[in-house]
Amino acid sequence: MGSYDEARSLWERAREALRLAEFSLEEEMYRWTAFHAEQAVQLGIKAALAFLTGEYPRTHDPSKLLGVLADVTGDDRVGKLAKGLRDELKMLSDAYTAARYRAEFPYDSDEDARRFIEAAERVLSTLRELLEEHGFDV
Repeated sequence: MGSYDEARSLWERAREALRLAEFSLEEEMYRWTAFHAEQAVQLGIKAALAFLTGEYPRTHDPSKLLGVLADVTGDDRVGKLAKGLRDELKMLSDAYTAARYRAEFPYDSDEDARRFIEAAERVLSTLRELLEEHGFDV
C-alpha cells in the first residue's frame, strides 16, 4: 500500500473542492465552479493513486490521471468512467486553465457549471467505492 496520510490529505481537499464548486454554483460564480470541480477530480484521483501506489504523476490533466489509475487498478469501473466522461474531462481541463488565465471564460453558464459538478460527483463516487474496497476509510 501507498501513503495513507498523503491520500487522506488529498481526499479531504478533493471533498472541500467539491463543496467550493457547489458554493460557487449557488453564487453564480461559474468560473470558480469549474475550477473547483476540476480540483475535486484531480485531487480525488491523486488520493487514490497515493493510497494504492504511494505516488502519482505531477500532471493536472484529469484524463491522464484516470488513465494511470485504470492501468494501476485494472478496474473496469475506472476505464468506463474515463470513457463516459471523456468530453466533460476535456472541458474541465480547459476550464481549469481558462478560469485562471483567460479574460473570457467559455463555460460561463449554469448548465456548464452543473455538468462540471455532476462529473466531479461521479468521479468521486467511483473513487470512494474503489478506495473503500481497498481498505481506505472514506
